[in-house]
Formats: sequence, structure tokens, C-alpha cells
Amino acid sequence: MIKHQEGGKRMKFKPTVMLHGSVLKPLKEGQKAHYCQNGLWHSTSKVMRVLEQTNEHVKFETEAVCYCINFYGDSAGIVTLAA
Repeated sequence: MIKHQEGGKRMKFKPTVMLHGSVLKPLKEGQKAHYCQNGLWHSTSKVMRVLEQTNEHVKFETEAVCYCINFYGDSAGIVTLAA
């Protein structure tokens, strides 16, 4: 495996988790992400960066893993938390 270097440091490759489910929004950096898959709720470690959010999916990264969560149908994957 080839490791790329940036500024003299070795970059780590993060595994990517791709799944279908619902996400509790809003996603905020520094907080855990909560998502529902197959009727079960899961939490990630703290979100370091939100990479992309559309009506079809969301991509974000934690310290160890990148996530790509594809939503079911029309806006079914978005669960908004009322403040």
C-alpha cells in the first residue's frame, strides 16, 4: 500500500462506511451524529467535518471513519430536531 505524504507526515486512509438510513439533523461539527438504520438508532464519534449534504445523502467524517448515508425516498431520511 502506498502512503501519501503531506508536509513530511504520512496521511492515514480512513475507511468509508456507506449505508441507507435516516439522519438526525442538524449535523454539527464537534457533536455526535445520530442515524437510524433498519429500525435501530446508532451514534458515531464526534463529527470532525461535514463534507456534503443533499436531499439524497449526507457525507461526513469522524476522526476514524468517513460516512456516506443515503436516504430512503423523498426526504424520508431527514429527521429534524425541533429546538
